[in-house]
Amino acid sequence: MKRIYKSKAEYSYNNEDKVHRLVGANFNKVINEDNKNKISFVFLTKRLCELCRQYENIFTKFALSYKETDIFFGVIDITENEIDIDITTYPSFIIIDKENVLQMEDSIVTIDSLSSFLSLYKENSKK
Repeated sequence: MKRIYKSKAEYSYNNEDKVHRLVGANFNKVINEDNKNKISFVFLTKRLCELCRQYENIFTKFALSYKETDIFFGVIDITENEIDIDITTYPSFIIIDKENVLQMEDSIVTIDSLSSFLSLYKENSKK
């Protein structure tokens, strides 16, 4: 039997947006098919979390400042959507590539910490 995931209605998906709003119904397709040649940097948030709103603003500023096109930036509210990734703490930032899901461990989120997480991933993925 196929598992059915909780999902909000899909948002219109526009490749020109810098940060994309994801839902359970389109998460795998957008990450694994539409952007399979990119690294996906995703913010997992909760709708009623004040800290999450602050972090989303920081994440959006970081995404807007990022000039390279090798990264897909997405945000998903996990209180209203389910995804098939085991994350135990929220809010969380994850990087997804063809083989791995990496969770950011920093407890203080800034543009610099997001940049460091992405740089560390890129350095380690070249090895």
